[in-house]
Amino acid sequence: MLVKDIMKSEVYSLYADQTIELADAWMKKYGIRHLPVVDTGKRVIGVMSRSDLDKLRVFAQLKTNEISKFANNTNCVCDFMKQDVITVSPECSVEEAAQILWENKFGCLPVESNGKLIGIVTQSDFLKLIFSSCLNTTPIYHVA
Repeated sequence: MLVKDIMKSEVYSLYADQTIELADAWMKKYGIRHLPVVDTGKRVIGVMSRSDLDKLRVFAQLKTNEISKFANNTNCVCDFMKQDVITVSPECSVEEAAQILWENKFGCLPVESNGKLIGIVTQSDFLKLIFSSCLNTTPIYHVA
């Protein structure tokens, strides 16, 4: 099985100069935990995660709805995103992708083709795959 078989192809992304408030709002609105950060050519340059935002709140001792008051005059995604991002191709095996997630303690892997973001695979996608395998059922995946 390949990453393209389990990835979400409808993926929301941010540009590095967008705000952490926007990242927070999109995560809440769309019920997601990871937002790849891309350059103008749609190449992945970072990832902003729900846990990154939660750490900012704890660090600043803020309530959930006060994140917009944080960041010492900066609230740019580029200042808080993880930059050590590994991407995979849609042709990568799910076993290899799972190993990358596990070894690096990542919550997601952006999927790129020809240097452009085309999807994302998350821990939840692997849990769905395991769950469906345990029950011997056909996995239910998000279809864009």
